[in-house]
Amino acid sequence: MKTTFTLLLLLLVTAAYGQSTLGFNFYSFLPSGELKNDAPDIWGGGFALEGAGNIRQSPLYIGGQLDLTRYGSELRAGYHGPDLGDIRLRKNFEMARLLGLVRLKPNCGIQFYPYFDFLIGPTYVYTRSTLRDDFFSEAFDRYFDFDDFT
Repeated sequence: MKTTFTLLLLLLVTAAYGQSTLGFNFYSFLPSGELKNDAPDIWGGGFALEGAGNIRQSPLYIGGQLDLTRYGSELRAGYHGPDLGDIRLRKNFEMARLLGLVRLKPNCGIQFYPYFDFLIGPTYVYTRSTLRDDFFSEAFDRYFDFDDFT
């Protein structure tokens, strides 16, 4: 454990010294306007891990971002026919993105550091379902209902 922590600390210090940037972001969202009227059940949040390195003392940074997001959930508890009986079905609507990152971060000469990010890459959207007997029991089946790349 100490070795892992020391290596992580060394990596962060080296990245900071080498004019690189590392970030860990949490975010959440709620729909508004027309989307809220069309799909009031959509809500969510997630996190992203990003890293970028400076290109020869220029204001350009090149890197990537890994983003995992849950944008909704649906629960159906009760009788699901003679084959399944009385069970609890939870569907989670999620996506994972692996994006290329180009960051423009000009030096303004003051203690203000604006930056602009340009992201491009694939998104994997999927619906993950879990079947349980009740809230407290272990899941007896997990599967993907839907998955697609964009």
